[in-house]
Amino acid sequence: FTYGNAGRASAIAIVLLIAVIPVIIYNLRQFRERRAF
Repeated sequence: FTYGNAGRASAIAIVLLIAVIPVIIYNLRQFRERRAF
């Protein structure tokens, strides 16, 4: 397992996190609004 592969894997993981976090926040907001009504 070379350092280059580890760096690429961590970069992909960070990109996925950045892509998923807004979706999670949006889903949490929708969930709270549904429970409020």
